[in-house]
Amino acid sequence: MNLQLSKSPIGLDGIPAAETVLSHVDGERGELIIAGERVGDLVRETGFESVTARLWSGGTGHPVGEAAVRAALGAARERAFARLPDLLGITRGLSIVDGFRAAIAGLRAENGLQHEATIVGAFPVIAGALVQRAKGRDPIAPDATVSHAADTLSMILDRKPGTREVAALDAYFVTVCDHGMNASTFATRVVASTQAATCSPRSRRGIAR
Repeated sequence: MNLQLSKSPIGLDGIPAAETVLSHVDGERGELIIAGERVGDLVRETGFESVTARLWSGGTGHPVGEAAVRAALGAARERAFARLPDLLGITRGLSIVDGFRAAIAGLRAENGLQHEATIVGAFPVIAGALVQRAKGRDPIAPDATVSHAADTLSMILDRKPGTREVAALDAYFVTVCDHGMNASTFATRVVASTQAATCSPRSRRGIAR
């Protein structure tokens, strides 16, 4: 007699842990799907602001256009630059990486801006300021009229970036803007599921410690 043994499910294998419209990693096929499109197609056909609009639309359930994202990020970069004296004050004596973490933890909600725009817009401003400070230079003011990638490079390099440099960084931003359920993004989703405030004074104090 031949017995046909079937494999029993192990642990939570095959049981959905969460559902999302943002992105999906298909490990077997080696594909990353962001906002319903293969990441390679997005890099070729669109830019960071456009992909961000898709993600914010999917995450909030309200349509957000590319122009609105570009305007929001430009305004957020300007707001972050205006707050640099306060943000950099808590980074004294820290490395660029540690200073970046501390400054991000010091962000607060900005009137008229969505939290996600406030945070994403502040990233290049803070990074650029810390890089310039390490060189003994003053921070470079942002330009709200250019793309997020172009402004990031300008504030870090202290010069107008070339077209290829902007395209390369923009493509990188697209590829890392969301990454399904890997360790870091899964942890982020777990925290978000608690409905903790994105810009929370209590959270900032906890992180600062």
